[in-house]
Amino acid sequence: ARPQRGRVLALTLGLALVVYTLTTLLLGFDPLESLRIGCAAVAQAGVTLVFYRWRIGDDNLTPHRPSDIVSLLLASLVGVLVALPIGPAPGIWLTSDGFDIFAWATLSTAYMFVGSACVMLLVQRRPRTEAIPTRLFDVYVQLLVTAVSLGVVFTFNDLPLTWIVLLPAVWAGLTMGPWTSAAYSLTGTLAVVLAQTITVVNAPVGDYDLGNILVLDSLMTAFVFVVLLLSLVRDQRAYLANE
Repeated sequence: ARPQRGRVLALTLGLALVVYTLTTLLLGFDPLESLRIGCAAVAQAGVTLVFYRWRIGDDNLTPHRPSDIVSLLLASLVGVLVALPIGPAPGIWLTSDGFDIFAWATLSTAYMFVGSACVMLLVQRRPRTEAIPTRLFDVYVQLLVTAVSLGVVFTFNDLPLTWIVLLPAVWAGLTMGPWTSAAYSLTGTLAVVLAQTITVVNAPVGDYDLGNILVLDSLMTAFVFVVLLLSLVRDQRAYLANE
């Protein structure tokens, strides 16, 4: 019901504000800056949700059409642009260095899009109801191929090989259903983020390659976009064929 949904949404945004603010406080920032960052995060999430709801035109927020994936990516970008003037991170303002703004915007858009798309599909869909059955062995093979592709790209980073990452994405999107595609995409993305985190933690303070992180996260965003887009195209086609 609409009134109940409004209360749940308000409670969720309120809890998000508290969590963001407390987390930033625990990281050692002053209360005012922590509150500002919390407000920016809530504004970003709220605008992303409203814009996405307006683009898809119905209350079924879980991506169920290929165009929903495109709308979610656009909504994630709009949310980032709205949060930017508020000061969404320490040292990030409209007057900040251009590269710093670009880096924050790229990473924030990537996390918003990948996280929301994969989690919504995992929560709302069920693997047993997929119109396209997926064998577990195929998923393991595709994860291995994806890892090898990423390894090749960053081992030979002086060569233009980034396109290789899209090959397992196309393969996965054309052979998996949406739920399996979301699980596969989220697993691959979390593995990359974990590897990045270990690298940053073990590096000397301030001595890590932000450019390399941006390239890798942008690649993974494109990877997830292609996988989910193609899987929803195939799922929709299978559903219509069954009808």
